[in-house]
Amino acid sequence: MSILGALPEGLVCRPIGEADLAGVVECLERGFPDRPRQHWRDALARMAGRPLVDDLPRYGYALENREHIVGVMLTLFFRHSGEAGTPIRCNLSSWAVDEDFRAYAGKLVMTAMRRRDVTYLSITPAPVTLKVTEALRFKRFADGQHAFMPILSPARQGARVLAARPDLPELEGLTQSERFILLEHAALGCDALICLEEGAVHPFVFKQRRVLRGLVPCSQVIYCRSH
Repeated sequence: MSILGALPEGLVCRPIGEADLAGVVECLERGFPDRPRQHWRDALARMAGRPLVDDLPRYGYALENREHIVGVMLTLFFRHSGEAGTPIRCNLSSWAVDEDFRAYAGKLVMTAMRRRDVTYLSITPAPVTLKVTEALRFKRFADGQHAFMPILSPARQGARVLAARPDLPELEGLTQSERFILLEHAALGCDALICLEEGAVHPFVFKQRRVLRGLVPCSQVIYCRSH
């Protein structure tokens, strides 16, 4: 179990700065050897382009031992609707700590979660961190996944599907929060679509993936109004 008391001399937990990014990439590469270095460079570049939320860190927190990054937790802070004054949420991601310092890994989590006005999420917890996540009083939203095969469904007459873009007039049929979700994810390379049927506008966001050892292409539902 992680040690939550004082850190030993030379070891500090602090927000990640621009000068730390190379060390952060190296630490994440050690912690997730199945992910190439470019994956983490791209992830940090995307985070660099996201708007700051109040005085919260852009990238997350790092454990530093004598000017060497030995632990990382990325934090993606965002407002639910993108508007000032709306509730803040944060997804905790990519928790990696070098083996010699894992006794202090809890410092990263507790430091990241110290804001009481923020709702914290763990969208993609690694299997090895599930027990720790549940011990931190996270509530599980879902177990497993559903598979949908639209090609086996009958065609719906009169329905239209359009790709979301800022100048699309049909987006006015969505709430401000839904427009923000679709356009932000479209800018990140997801498939953001709206379905128009009988005067109603239904929003969807998909991410292209491959399953069954990468053999079968599919789309993962990132957002929709209901299951």
